[in-house]
Amino acid sequence: MEDITATLHAHPTVGEAVREAVMAANKSAIHIPNKQIYGGNIMIESATGKIGNIVAMRMTRGTDVFAGIAEMCEKYQIKDGVIISALGSFRKVAFTTLIDLPNGKKGYGEPTVFEGNYELVSLSGIICHDTEGKILPHIHMTFTDEEGNAYGGHMQPGCEALITTDIVIGLLTDIDMGRRFDEELGIPVFAPKNK
Repeated sequence: MEDITATLHAHPTVGEAVREAVMAANKSAIHIPNKQIYGGNIMIESATGKIGNIVAMRMTRGTDVFAGIAEMCEKYQIKDGVIISALGSFRKVAFTTLIDLPNGKKGYGEPTVFEGNYELVSLSGIICHDTEGKILPHIHMTFTDEEGNAYGGHMQPGCEALITTDIVIGLLTDIDMGRRFDEELGIPVFAPKNK
């Protein structure tokens, strides 16, 4: 059961429902009333709201998908959002995965870049902003190569659409999707709060 609860799932999906059911069996579900406790400390920041406007976009061959998402979020002033759905194909992918850093902390190194024919299986992400209001997409992706081998990680600029990439983003109301620098972790972290 720990393997399923430790897996990240796009939201909302059947996978998330299965994960939530397993977490409920372990008394640690996040969407049903209970509290998940780590080492005796409650380590959850949360906020509630609703999905307002929806923005649908199609990116054509050669478009940098990460940059395109950021540009559309600027155009439609989405600084508090969630990626609802995404599918398509890439001719180039750029992503990072979690590594051990020289300072003993966890973090992300240089992007891994692949070129070829890749199927975008999913994007899962949130549209956040820093304290100055700069829009910061935080996106994870899963994609497969021509043999069906799956890869995933943090999406980086440089992911180019092959045939098309279609994305739907929802604007969240009543939630401030901020990011702040966490001194202990040494990285910016998601810091949701109600507006």
